[in-house]
Amino acid sequence: MKRKHYTQEQKEAILARYAVSTKQLKDFLIDEGVPKSTFTQWLRKYEGQSSNDPYTFTPMNFRHLIKKNHHLEDVISVLQASYCTPNAPLRVRLEEAERLYPQYNIHLVCEALKISRGTFYNHIKRNKRDKAWYFLRREELKPKIEKIFNDSNQTYGVRKITAKLKSEGICVSPNLIRDLMRELGLITVRSYSKYVYNKEMAQFKNYVCQFFEADEPNKTWMSDITYFRVKDNPYYICAIIDLFSRKIIAYSIGKSNTSYLVKRTIRQAYNDRCPTRDLIFHSDRGANYRSEAVQKLLLSLGITQSFSKPYTPYDNAVMESFFATLKQEELYRMRYRSERELKESVRNYIDFYNEQRLHEELGYVAPATYEENYYRKLMLKKSGKEQP
Repeated sequence: MKRKHYTQEQKEAILARYAVSTKQLKDFLIDEGVPKSTFTQWLRKYEGQSSNDPYTFTPMNFRHLIKKNHHLEDVISVLQASYCTPNAPLRVRLEEAERLYPQYNIHLVCEALKISRGTFYNHIKRNKRDKAWYFLRREELKPKIEKIFNDSNQTYGVRKITAKLKSEGICVSPNLIRDLMRELGLITVRSYSKYVYNKEMAQFKNYVCQFFEADEPNKTWMSDITYFRVKDNPYYICAIIDLFSRKIIAYSIGKSNTSYLVKRTIRQAYNDRCPTRDLIFHSDRGANYRSEAVQKLLLSLGITQSFSKPYTPYDNAVMESFFATLKQEELYRMRYRSERELKESVRNYIDFYNEQRLHEELGYVAPATYEENYYRKLMLKKSGKEQP
């Protein structure tokens, strides 16, 4: 590319236009089409030939005077808006600077009132007065930030919330928004949604997947908790069903919905059934079943834990069906006067459910009878093999 040459008159004309221009140097050179290195050489040569006297007209001196004039005008405007003089006591000047801070640049306010910026920031940030402007502003911004965050379905981060506030006429820095979001505990779902999803998929697997069939006892157990009120007092019923025979193999009733209730029911079922093969224990994702105590217990017993998908009751439909039957056929029909009557009623019904009640899924056979038939056939099969 051919290098462009400038005459002395062209150089002086460009320097003169720069002297009166209000544009930044970068923008000015783009408009003129002059490389920065070339213009800098002109400027140095011109300044070197000129006198060092600040009153001598040069483009640099002229621009410096314009800039200084604008700065002094800004300082005067701060002094005119202030209710005190720069010679007032420091406490008075700090309070006045705090009042002017939202309206003017802090550098101008501190210069006009002769206050160190460090002293001013220490005043507004470390001052524990509840009525300090800094704290009032933070408290005013918090609900607005929280509303924007929630309206975005918890997807907006610092930059988008800052832009949203600026569009509403609220001038605020991203650093302040970041600080307030940390105080409020607001974390965008974009930051951790994939991590939580992968963690839950790895930790809370569903081994049943709505396949409610088992070819032998103690292969899949299903569990859930329901509650029933007696004189406005809630009672929690935890039950475990063997998926093979739909038999209630253990249950517990308690006044509080704790992991201890689940652990007690699991131990009861394990001690009664003594499973020897690989066993799956399926439940919903209630806090009791996800507790560390329950997970450790199942792990120590060699039982594989399975969980329903979130908000999917059909994944635990067998338990949902049993509790609905229990309430419709027994609990809703009675008027209990005490905890003892409730426990006696539940015990009697479960005995009836296991021993006598015909189950459609089992071919209209009671769960206990269905299991007895299975073991009888198994014994006959083994005895037939042992015959010569």
